[in-house]
Amino acid sequence: LLAFCIFTNTLRFDTVTVAYGIFYAFLLCALQVFKQLAYSNGPVAITTLVGACAFLITTAYTVIFEDDTISALYVIGIIALLCALFLCIDIKKKQAASSNMNLSQKWVLWCSLMLASGGALGIFYRVFGSSSASPNMNSMMLFASALSAVILFVISFASNGLTKQPLPKISKTAWKYMLINGFTSCIYIRMNLSLANLLPGTLFFPVSNGGILVLSTLTGVLFFSEKPSKKQLIGILAGLASIAYIGFVK
Repeated sequence: LLAFCIFTNTLRFDTVTVAYGIFYAFLLCALQVFKQLAYSNGPVAITTLVGACAFLITTAYTVIFEDDTISALYVIGIIALLCALFLCIDIKKKQAASSNMNLSQKWVLWCSLMLASGGALGIFYRVFGSSSASPNMNSMMLFASALSAVILFVISFASNGLTKQPLPKISKTAWKYMLINGFTSCIYIRMNLSLANLLPGTLFFPVSNGGILVLSTLTGVLFFSEKPSKKQLIGILAGLASIAYIGFVK
């Protein structure tokens, strides 16, 4: 990202860009921390489903505050997508493979904060896209990435100190996957920031959030030899059909 900014001469850090970068960095950190705490204190399947539903918050925001219109046909599509996400996760299948299916008060708290921060992140995309700093998108991302990395390092270092755990060692293999993940995440976030304002919010957020979960399930089946249940197969097909339907009625 830094190389791209330098090559395209788009490296600019004015006050507004830095302010958005700081806010974005804290949102990213909050989402990562709350997500980790939610996954470690409750069932993975239900936590994944709750996280995927963050698009409901951002969609509601665009309807209420940006006067984006929806119809009864659109609502039907959203309900169908939610049902498809539920089938893709197949909670009963995950319950059989997991020993932690307790919905504790801690889990409810962390899951609620994860959902709220996920929704806030989507709203941030819309607000930033309509701001005077939007032409400096790459610089804002670069600043936010660097700041969030520092914040998460401090949190990890402090957490390890409090629990008296040694700092984890990163293997050579892990470094390779970290670099690949960082590169693809950069592209993914950059596309999100752009598309979130090029498309209506009522179209982009359901398709983006729902599509990720549906395609993740499909990827596991096609490339990682995962054996899907009948519910998951129905969920994949229903999810793809729902996304196409939402795009059609919008």
